[in-house]
Amino acid sequence: MKKQTKLLSLLLAILMLTVFALPASADLPSYGTITINPPAAPTTGGGVFTLVPDEFDAYQLFFVGANDLSVDEDTGEVAIVYTATDNLKAFLKGLSPEDQALYTDGIDANTDEEEAIEKFLEWLQEQADDSEDMDILANKIVATGFATTGTATPGDGGAVQFLNMPRGYYLVTGKATVAAPATPGPEQPAGPNHTGDGKVTSLNMLFSIPEEGANENPPTDSLNWDVVRRLKADAPQVSKDVWRHPNAGTTSNPNTGAPTTTSLDGGTWEADTDVNIGDTVWFRLNSVVPNMRGYTNYTFIMHDEMSAGLTFINTPAGHGMTITIDGVEYDDFTVTTGTASAPFSHSISITFNNFKQFCTENDIAAGAPIIVVYKTTLNDGALIGADGGENGGNINRVQLEYSRNPGSSETGRTPWYRVRVYTFRLHIFKYTGPLATATPLHGAEFNLYRGNSASGTLLNFIASSDSNYDYEVATTGGSPTLVSRNADPIGMIRIKGLDAGTYHLVETKAPQGYNGGWVSTIEIVHTGGGASHVLIGALPEEQQVVNIQNNTGNLLPGTGGIGVYIFFGVGGVMAIALAAAYIFYWKKRTMNSLDA
Repeated sequence: MKKQTKLLSLLLAILMLTVFALPASADLPSYGTITINPPAAPTTGGGVFTLVPDEFDAYQLFFVGANDLSVDEDTGEVAIVYTATDNLKAFLKGLSPEDQALYTDGIDANTDEEEAIEKFLEWLQEQADDSEDMDILANKIVATGFATTGTATPGDGGAVQFLNMPRGYYLVTGKATVAAPATPGPEQPAGPNHTGDGKVTSLNMLFSIPEEGANENPPTDSLNWDVVRRLKADAPQVSKDVWRHPNAGTTSNPNTGAPTTTSLDGGTWEADTDVNIGDTVWFRLNSVVPNMRGYTNYTFIMHDEMSAGLTFINTPAGHGMTITIDGVEYDDFTVTTGTASAPFSHSISITFNNFKQFCTENDIAAGAPIIVVYKTTLNDGALIGADGGENGGNINRVQLEYSRNPGSSETGRTPWYRVRVYTFRLHIFKYTGPLATATPLHGAEFNLYRGNSASGTLLNFIASSDSNYDYEVATTGGSPTLVSRNADPIGMIRIKGLDAGTYHLVETKAPQGYNGGWVSTIEIVHTGGGASHVLIGALPEEQQVVNIQNNTGNLLPGTGGIGVYIFFGVGGVMAIALAAAYIFYWKKRTMNSLDA
């Protein structure tokens, strides 16, 4: 069947039938080029798209004969005669009766082949560029084993090209692979365990060779033989962050005496946070609704892995999390717990059930935000500071699994995205004599308050099961008393599980025979990547250990020995006052005796 038509659209190449003939232009080329550029990089979750020629195929639906393309020399008007390929004819005949009724108004004994193809072209004219029905049709063309034309080769800038393509109208499909960035940031490290294997199939990439007009700002009197498109594909994305409350470490541990935080007011979502052992830690997973055109059902699963120091809070209602899609609460999801490979310990998987149906029923379009919030507790298995390497901390990471090929169960995965939760140590050393030749002292007792005075929150501690520490912040029970060691290392108090911030340290009992009463404000400072130091009082020096000297005799250690001067000063004033009182007493008594 041959009909003269006009080329109407750059994308769909819709045909308009004509009833007149134009002279053919004998000098027009017989071949052209199709070039496909990679999609833009995802805006969330890192990674970039790459194209591999082997993943792309071209299907010729119509061809243009040697004398079936012409340009009017006076008006520049283009006329193209398209002829359906044998492959397209066979495809249309092989459709189900329902599909034949949709695309061709049916093919039966009373419908000739020419009329059926006319109806098919009319159906194409009714489709928009982003038609889901067109995507479904394209998927069916691929699934039937429709013969391909040409071989894809690498092009400039990561593009894929089909060279020397005969004049005609083509459907091109392909897959873009989402890979980890070449220079990843600290939240998304490189390596085989962190790269994604996600591929997304692009349907409904329609090309006409030639097409009317240039690729940009086309004039109406030109023909373009090198047709360029950007791949029509979008890959789901995922990122995550952790809640950093301005009073992190004091707001969610009931054992510290502070109220449990039930809202996320006053803080910010960040790439890391600092907390005490026992504190609640909130995580947020961020994604967007993908383009699900062409899919009947769509797989969307968030795989989340966490280190041993984090305990997933699986309540209330069995999942302890909230999910909103475009601001609409979504509760048709399933949470599955499992194990994970080192350095991670355990995992949760969040499966979005009936995902496409939910978005369709609520008129939620592609690109709408998806937000998941859930809670964990930092437990006594937490890594301290930079322990564990690779920037330390208690790591939590997420990866998204998603459908990547309409009509199949194929899924891809995004690169991993990670955040960190830090907690710190505090070492106290009790001694006498010069620090360089110190004699350690055991049995000194201390209390530690959160804040810059004893009016702050008094912290409780329990004995640590970690041989590197003596105490850890108690999640329940415990005692506020910290005692310097009587075993190697003598004189030390080693505490794990403290948030960065300001503390007030008070010596409540000195070793027998020594002066006590040491009091000072200290600050644990997180300098980044799990590294930290301690500042003591107003002293500017950065230290790793709080060294506290005790002495015998009259020297009161206080804060560096100044107490002894206060003691002598007060004693001197008292002695003078007593002497004056004694003189006044005897003088008055003597005068009373003379009067008598």
